[in-house]
Amino acid sequence: MGTRSWILIFAVLASACGGSDDDGGGTGGGNSAALSSACYAMCDQQEKGDNCIADYTKICKGGCDSVTPSFASKCPDVAKAYYDCNAGIDYQCTLALPSAKDPTACKAENDAMSACTK
Repeated sequence: MGTRSWILIFAVLASACGGSDDDGGGTGGGNSAALSSACYAMCDQQEKGDNCIADYTKICKGGCDSVTPSFASKCPDVAKAYYDCNAGIDYQCTLALPSAKDPTACKAENDAMSACTK
């Protein structure tokens, strides 16, 4: 599950950009710039992983630009915790796709982010 985790994460994150915002209340309103910065830090950390390539970082950061505005309004605290945790772990890359060296790292944050995007 590790090597495909990045693809799954972006697929889930991209789906959060559309659809209904009817979450039963709450106005949201997190800081999109802060989330983008945290997401960029995660991308930079992934680039440092074993067998990872710098070209992927640009793609990762483009993904950040696409999804962080939605998370800023939908679940800013969950997204920030997710990005912060994933920016602090070690990665390895297979076929240029980063995955956590420890597949259990950031499990709670990953689960919360997955729930946020549904």
